[in-house]
Amino acid sequence: MEKTKVLHIVGALNLGGAETMIMNIFRNIDRSRFQFDFYLSGNSGGFYEEEVLQLGGRIFNVGRRKKHPVNYCTELFKLIRKEKYDAIQIHATDAMDGLPAFISWLAGSKKICLFSHNTRGQSMQSQKIMRAMFMPFVTHPQACSDMAAEWMFGKRANEAEIIPLPINCDLCVYDQEFREKERLRLGLTDKKIVGHIGRFQTQKNHDQLIDIFAELMRKDPEYRLILIGVGDLEESIHKKVENLGIEEYVLFMGQVDKACRMLSIFDVFLLPSLYEGFPTVLLEAQANGLESVVSNTITPSIKLTNLVHFVDLEDSASYWADQLIEHTCERHDTEKFNTVIAKDYSAPNVAAKFSSIYLGE
Repeated sequence: MEKTKVLHIVGALNLGGAETMIMNIFRNIDRSRFQFDFYLSGNSGGFYEEEVLQLGGRIFNVGRRKKHPVNYCTELFKLIRKEKYDAIQIHATDAMDGLPAFISWLAGSKKICLFSHNTRGQSMQSQKIMRAMFMPFVTHPQACSDMAAEWMFGKRANEAEIIPLPINCDLCVYDQEFREKERLRLGLTDKKIVGHIGRFQTQKNHDQLIDIFAELMRKDPEYRLILIGVGDLEESIHKKVENLGIEEYVLFMGQVDKACRMLSIFDVFLLPSLYEGFPTVLLEAQANGLESVVSNTITPSIKLTNLVHFVDLEDSASYWADQLIEHTCERHDTEKFNTVIAKDYSAPNVAAKFSSIYLGE
């Protein structure tokens, strides 16, 4: 039987939210029926590239779109015409990412899906211009939340299909044995650990995060901070930590495979993002039974349990620190929380949803 061919268009295959979503779908979809290809516009050598190839995917990388826009569009047009994909799946953070929808339409694609992963990005003026230019060519508007749909599609937001982001709920299950071994390995057995998983980029607001932790240290020096992720701002955050004299209390772990397992060693999770689409890391934290203190810029629909606590970004670092202290506690009813999240967000269920879209069922 001939496979249904899907081209995913994304910046890179690094360890980020959109990429993790793609991989959860790829791992769980029936690969005897689907061929997934990837058209990238970022640096090669991304975290997931090797796994993509092992799963039978193909990768096409023409370099950065911003540096070589003509080449990017030309090669995309030629690839779509040659391969005759059954579906184009674009992963977007703002309306400029809708450019491939226009190219796909020119190349004759009939099913052009665009998934909105975010709620902010470029200026609203630019967003409205790009939205008017490119969104009419999207046949299947999709989003991770109502807010993400409104940001990307504007007046067409009500047409967007809100699709849950998939997570590996089995991997997120609280693991007491792993917690004890990993905390012993890190020399943090008796410490209270604040955890954060996210790229070092402006959106994640690491600058304020460090201010909050520095204030927390003044209130209770038994706390430690673990930061998982990489990014352009990592070096500047390193310097800030050093300048504050708290480097011995902050652990930079870089990219970590199956990072959600690390949730089990945390005592509280911190996410003071400036904006988010529908952060899968908060789904994973809830599936782990971990309390989270997060910014109120994040969509309220992420709160599926009583484990998520919203705080205004305008509130003082001292208030944020108090919230972290208040919500540092031992896990309870972890299996119950995992079951709640798995009902709608387990990777096999979401993969089945995308399968139906691509097959037109």
